[in-house]
Amino acid sequence: MAQSSFYTNFYTSFEHNNLLSPANYLKFNLPLFVTRILSQLRLSNSIFLKFSFKGHTYSIDPNELCSLCNTYELENIRHLLFSCPIMYKNLRQGIFLSEEQFLAALNNLDPSNSKLIAYAILNILKVRAFLRND
Repeated sequence: MAQSSFYTNFYTSFEHNNLLSPANYLKFNLPLFVTRILSQLRLSNSIFLKFSFKGHTYSIDPNELCSLCNTYELENIRHLLFSCPIMYKNLRQGIFLSEEQFLAALNNLDPSNSKLIAYAILNILKVRAFLRND
């Protein structure tokens, strides 16, 4: 059912061994914020993106054009992580180079790449908020 859901198209990129058992990252002994960021990533959808960290909420409307670049692309999770040329490219380097590598890391989560992905998303959101003066 989750694979055919259109509620969140990014969620369908995650592999699921058993839909009745919790995701692997929930079984790791990780800092709570890492688990929250990964959960919020799984819940991101084509209607609304919302990430919360230390009392700050990063809200993004994926139906609006990116206000930081002039590519006229919608500011969705894929644009933020893979194609926005303004500042995300520098943050992506050394973490993941392509969408395929990122999805492969998501589908093979271990404690170290779980933290790496969470920190990358947080850094992208913080820089975006700073540049937008949010």
